[in-house]
Amino acid sequence: MLSGFIKNGHIMSRFKSFTLPPVVLFFCLLCLVTGSCLNPLDSRRNETGKISITFGSRTQSTVSKTINKEALRFELMFHDSNGQTLKRNANWGQTITVELVCGHWQIDVNAYLGNDLHATGSRSVEVITGQENSVEIILRWTMDIVGISITAPPGKLLYNIGEPLNLAGIAVEATYNDGSSGPVTITMDNITGNSFSTSGEKTVTVNYGGKTDTFAVRVDGTKSLNTITINPLPAKTTYIVGEPLIITGMVVRANYSDSSTAIISHDELVITGFNSSTTGEKTVIVRYGGAAADFPVQVIPPTLTGTLTITSNSGYYKGAILTANTNGISGSYGSPVFQWSRDNIPIFGGTAKTYTVKDADKGTTLSVVVSYSNGQITSDRVQIHSGEPVNSLDGITRTGHFVLTRDITVTATKVFSGTGSGISYFAGTLDGNGHTITLSITAAPVGSGQDTMRMSGVFYGIADAGVVKNVRLAGSITVPSVSTAYAGALAGENKGTIINVSSKATVKINESTAYSYAGGIVGNNKGGLIQNCYSTGSVTLSRLGPGTLRAGGIVGNQESSATVQYCWTSGNVSITGSSYQSAGGIAGVIMNNGGTVSDCAALNGTISITASASNDRGRVAGSAGTSTILSDNHANSGMSGSASAGTNHNDGENVTLTTTEQAGGAWWQTKGWTTSLNWGGAAANEEKPWKWPASGTFRPILFFESGVNQ
Repeated sequence: MLSGFIKNGHIMSRFKSFTLPPVVLFFCLLCLVTGSCLNPLDSRRNETGKISITFGSRTQSTVSKTINKEALRFELMFHDSNGQTLKRNANWGQTITVELVCGHWQIDVNAYLGNDLHATGSRSVEVITGQENSVEIILRWTMDIVGISITAPPGKLLYNIGEPLNLAGIAVEATYNDGSSGPVTITMDNITGNSFSTSGEKTVTVNYGGKTDTFAVRVDGTKSLNTITINPLPAKTTYIVGEPLIITGMVVRANYSDSSTAIISHDELVITGFNSSTTGEKTVIVRYGGAAADFPVQVIPPTLTGTLTITSNSGYYKGAILTANTNGISGSYGSPVFQWSRDNIPIFGGTAKTYTVKDADKGTTLSVVVSYSNGQITSDRVQIHSGEPVNSLDGITRTGHFVLTRDITVTATKVFSGTGSGISYFAGTLDGNGHTITLSITAAPVGSGQDTMRMSGVFYGIADAGVVKNVRLAGSITVPSVSTAYAGALAGENKGTIINVSSKATVKINESTAYSYAGGIVGNNKGGLIQNCYSTGSVTLSRLGPGTLRAGGIVGNQESSATVQYCWTSGNVSITGSSYQSAGGIAGVIMNNGGTVSDCAALNGTISITASASNDRGRVAGSAGTSTILSDNHANSGMSGSASAGTNHNDGENVTLTTTEQAGGAWWQTKGWTTSLNWGGAAANEEKPWKWPASGTFRPILFFESGVNQ
């Protein structure tokens, strides 16, 4: 389909520009093709389609002339590549349908008024089954101008010697060979005989389309134009690059030979010399007849303002392509020049708009400066991950540093091989980069070396030096019948650091025969730190016979001076067993010297234990030993459930949950969450990770999340 627009009497398209004749008539062909053309270029199949043609859907001309469209008669000739020809006739406003063999067709159109050919045009179309296209055929008018007449002369017909012709008020009409007529536009390019250097009667000739007409003026010889003066100058004499000339306030006087003067209207002046595409002083020349005067103007660069930002095609790690985004900059002048820097030191060769992150950039900050002729702007620095980018957990090593580059699914707990104690634990760094790890795990494997405990999670365990951060967890862990197991969505046991993790994964251990711990994030928190995390998935434990079960929304068991801080949960926690069971909204059990649980919110709907004796159920912790710290914690006042044949602890300050907790302000603000050092709000980041969701239950989410709570 011809795609273009009309500008200054030209058709502009992607392919070419060509001048329109004085009159151009458009009509649309709406092609609706039906049939079963398997090979549209193979006419031997004799498969056909239908093409519907509507005449007169749009008209436009480059001159104001009346076209008797209703009198037009169209003759169409259809030609295919095999020499087949079809002829059809149509009138203005008529729709015809033509059945054509599928393939390539040339359509030639002639438009007649009576028996006279007045316009022609052609177009190629492809008749292909199932396609509907709208194409335009441009008909070039073949009318000839047979004459012009001046229907109104210019308003000014009396001149002094040296004054220029003023065409204001002139009206000219063209007559065509079909007897029609219409007004045409006249400029000085159509005029001859307009040199008024002597006195007397002068004949001015108008030429349009090769046809002429004249009008008379008189040049008075009593005085002549000597000079022109400009006083005052225009009010505006300083311009920013790209601005148009403004002559408001300028007064031009004509000075005649008899010492008389006259103010010249602006529309009688010819002004040249102004160019604001470049900076510097420009000389503007004002001409009136044979006299000229000039004045200087200054063109200055615009004021450079705005911000330069760095965007990435994926993330901020090795291999990512960073782009200096200049969309926020205004007032730039000249071509941009870029310079990337690493920790504020320019990078050799880093002079393009884009930059690919390299090994040397890991763990550093990158920034970019863009310079123009009128200044420069520096971007904020972005932190580049120190980790090696990975798109699965298969290639990570026990002590390496890694950043996740996409969402992944894991079907088995990551256990590292080796000898000795703790060799199965992850001792490196994994930055989830805001991605989601979906769990589909149905086992709790035994570790390597001396790690004989069964554990289940993304990782078997996280070692003292291990760090896992900025990741989302989903899916489920279901551990079948075992004697003893630790299970958590992220790890069976944590001795290291877990920060900025959210989970909606469910954790379940079935039919434990000895003792087992299950938590929404980890099964056992042994001396580790869990901070700025939340879990909305359920945690379920069951056993056969006597034994110890511990379940919590964040951790099942906590020991060895471990810490859980600024975490919240909302998933249900339940245990079914015989005796010595413990369940809590945050932790099942905090053992003697088990450390700290503080600034947490247990928003669980239900925490329940079904067992025969010696059970502990708490809103925050099922039980807490000596030398432990439970401080500034909060719990859902409407939490249900109980510990049958056991003790219920209503620990944690009451909070009443509503669907407008954020809007109400209530306890999140008053209890330190939104005023704490880790609350980022709209500017949330890794260091200040908490913010409100856009909608939903109005509980805090992490900086890399959006929308509603999980």
